[in-house]
Parts: sequence; structure tokens; C-alpha cells
Amino acid sequence: MKITLGTWNVQTMLKPGRMKEIMDEIRKVKVDVVAVQETHWHGQGRIDKDFSLLYGGPKERSGRYGAGFIINAKMRKSFLSFEPISYRLCKLRLRRKFRNITLISVYAPTENSPDQKINEKLEDIDEIQDVQTEWNKIKNVIVEAATESLGEKKEKEMKHDREQIKYVGKRKEMLRRQIENIEVDMERADTSKHYQSVNRLKKGFHPRINACKDNSGQLIEGDEKILEHWAKYFRTQFEKENSEEESDEEVFLTAEPLVTEPSQEETEKATCNLKTNKAPGEDDIIAELNKCKL
Repeated sequence: MKITLGTWNVQTMLKPGRMKEIMDEIRKVKVDVVAVQETHWHGQGRIDKDFSLLYGGPKERSGRYGAGFIINAKMRKSFLSFEPISYRLCKLRLRRKFRNITLISVYAPTENSPDQKINEKLEDIDEIQDVQTEWNKIKNVIVEAATESLGEKKEKEMKHDREQIKYVGKRKEMLRRQIENIEVDMERADTSKHYQSVNRLKKGFHPRINACKDNSGQLIEGDEKILEHWAKYFRTQFEKENSEEESDEEVFLTAEPLVTEPSQEETEKATCNLKTNKAPGEDDIIAELNKCKL
């Protein structure tokens, strides 16, 4: 499910009726999450109505600064946490289908502000986003410990590798001969044979599949049985979706975050449940290394 994001310097939310004006405008343009700046509210908190407003500002009443987020009712179920970093900066965590996301709302200093003030604000932003540096430290420790304990695997030439190289060579030779025949047909002005050869080379071999597996893994053959199997499958899927939509209930959240940071015990338990014999990610760290206490 896609979400629509926006940002808005509202200039102030202290005026009577100003909040309603902002909510009406957001509803009109159909934005799911809006980062707002210069709210001029002090302290921090949350207001739930048709929309949810999460805000942070100076501790003392000053009528200046302030930043926050406005999320519509549809996005409340995706809410994880809200953290005011300072009176100019806050972040919001949302749950998504494949990965959680972090949004940052910044009321940045103007160009006329002192350089020191601008640099301090940039450092605050870097501190929030600098997750990669922390992970690189952990990754380097794991890789170093694994290399010292296990060493590096020596590459071995396998028999099937030689056979595969031989097969690739034969295939290249066949393609070379086909291209030569196409050029000869073109020189002889045999356009019909020329285009037939080109189309055959372009399409390649496409085997026809007239079978599929049922829920128990058994092979199903025959057009009628295959159609009956897929009709039953999609009917079951649609019934599941309808039952999920009927049981959908509105969840009301409090001002306190519902999700706390995982404890060390929870992290160790999740790490032990990682599947083994799986390909590593871009960091080249396999699950077995994370599950071992090196």
C-alpha cells in the first residue's frame, strides 16, 4: 500500500481555528502523513481526532519553533513511535509491509542564521540518520572474528564447472554458425528465410507447460483439472481477503509509544531463530555467524 507524504511550514498553530484549517486542507489534498514545522507549541504530546497530531517544541512557552507530524486515521495502525529530538527536530516510525520507515521533520534555521547554529542542526540530523556507521562497526567485528576462527574457504574446481564451461563453448559456436547463415541469406536476398532465422534466434526455445502442483505437492495434468484447481485457489484467496476486511477494527493509540526497544534476550532469541543454509546479504554475513557466540 502506497502512502502520500507532505511537508508544511504552518507558521503557527496558536491562532483559534488554525488546527481545523490545516486539517481541512490536508483532507482536501488527500495526504496520509504531513511533517509540520513552526507550530509554536511548547512541550510535547499527541492529539487524536479525525487526524492524529504529534508535536514537540520548547519546554518553555515562547511562541516560537516547534515541529511534528500529522497522520490520518488510516495510518494510525502503522504508527510505531514518535520521538521529539529538540524543539526543531523530531522523528516518526511507521510500520510498512516489507520494512519499517523513519520520517524526520526539521524546522531548519534560515540562511541568515549564524553558521554555528546551522552546523549544530546538521549534526543533529546526521546523528539520527547515522545507522549505517553503527552497523559497519558490528559487521567488521563479526567478519574479523569469523575470519580468525574459521579462515577462508578455498575455491575448488568441480567437475560440473568444467562441463558447464564446455556446454557454454558449444552454445557460442552454435550461435556463431546461425549468425553466419543469417548473413548468407541476407546476401542472397532470401528475405523469407532470413526473417525466419532471425525470429527463431530471437524467441529461442519455449517449452510448453501443461501441468501444475496442488496444495499437497501432487502433479496435476489435464486442462480441466488445472482450471478447476486454480478456480478453487483464487476462490479461497478472495474469501480470506473478505473475512480480513470484515474483522478490521479501528485501533486507538495512546500518547505513549506502543513498541519498546527490544531487549537483549529478545534480540538473542530472534537471532537464534534465523534460518540456516541461506545466502548472505550484501554484507556477506551468513546467519550461522550471527547465531554463534564468537
